[in-house]
Amino acid sequence: MMKRIVWMMLIGMASVDAGYSQMNISAEATGMADDNVSNSYEHGADRITLYGLKAGYTWNSQPTETRLLYYGAFSYYTSLTDRTFQYHSMGLMHTRSFGDEDAGTVEFAAEYAVRKNRDSFTLFDHATFGLEAAAEYYFTELFAGEARYQFHSTVFSQLGDFDYRENVLSLKASRQLFSTTTVILQSEIDIKSYAQQVSGDSSGALHGGMVNNKVPRAIQWSSSVRIGQSLGEKTGVSLSAGYRYNFQQSARYLSSEYGSLSDDELFNDHYGYEGLRTGILLTQLLPADLTLRLRMDQEQRAYALQSAYDLSGVQTAAQRSDTYRVFSASCVKHWENFPLTLMFTYEYIKNASNDAYYDYTNNVFSVGLTVPF
Repeated sequence: MMKRIVWMMLIGMASVDAGYSQMNISAEATGMADDNVSNSYEHGADRITLYGLKAGYTWNSQPTETRLLYYGAFSYYTSLTDRTFQYHSMGLMHTRSFGDEDAGTVEFAAEYAVRKNRDSFTLFDHATFGLEAAAEYYFTELFAGEARYQFHSTVFSQLGDFDYRENVLSLKASRQLFSTTTVILQSEIDIKSYAQQVSGDSSGALHGGMVNNKVPRAIQWSSSVRIGQSLGEKTGVSLSAGYRYNFQQSARYLSSEYGSLSDDELFNDHYGYEGLRTGILLTQLLPADLTLRLRMDQEQRAYALQSAYDLSGVQTAAQRSDTYRVFSASCVKHWENFPLTLMFTYEYIKNASNDAYYDYTNNVFSVGLTVPF
């Protein structure tokens, strides 16, 4: 059914009576070598190949623009083939400008996405429906503000007790202090509510295990400041700092004969932790249309609802605490008269944790090619 909907949408976009310039299609292929795809002390290495297709059709009618979008991806794991999955997303976006000299913009968007895994990982199959509304306004040439609201509803095909809804409200202000310096402040409230109530400490049996619940809702506040500084015509640096704080936490756990896993561990859920994060990004434009980016990010992650254990399962601390660091270098090549984009990336990831299972490093090499049509 999903494939039929995708093909109908692509055919519909192609059959619209309008110029070809209003339709955009691009294909991408990325090869990745990761020496720790499990993100754990086990260090299982694999090679992943990702194939992606983007298609969009745009209707322009000043002061409005409407875009119909599709993105599909297929990720193939060479050694751990059971982890192979496909992803499909369809969206509609409408923007309208207003005010003197189009100083303001309002945006409305809707998206539906599905992820399908292979037999051993169908437990993680899910569909997401999202809505978004945003307004941005340039009060002066040097100062702009933005308000954004997002709603997401995620439904798991086999893990109904983990279904959730998410409401996100964010405010952002940008101020150019000097001709070469920009400061961006952002504050955000995230509210995650489980779709189903679970009485007591557990619900019924679920795939040979149990699912546990403490609080049916999580509320998280995050704020950040980013300073962008030009160091010349072809060099720029960006410094950032932010903090996550949990007003209310929740966790549901999938337990089985192999132990229990929280939704944070299962789905990389940022609601499970809080702490300070910092980052620095250096961008350098090089000859021959090359762009070099060097980045370093660090985040402190305090897990109030997770304990720390050694590899034999003995508890070593009442609260798990991680320091997550990423060092990356990427080089992007564009051709002025040739419609290709080539990208090389290296990432070194170090997660220092008092839980032995999550104390690990990653080395990730990737090369990607994007071809527009």
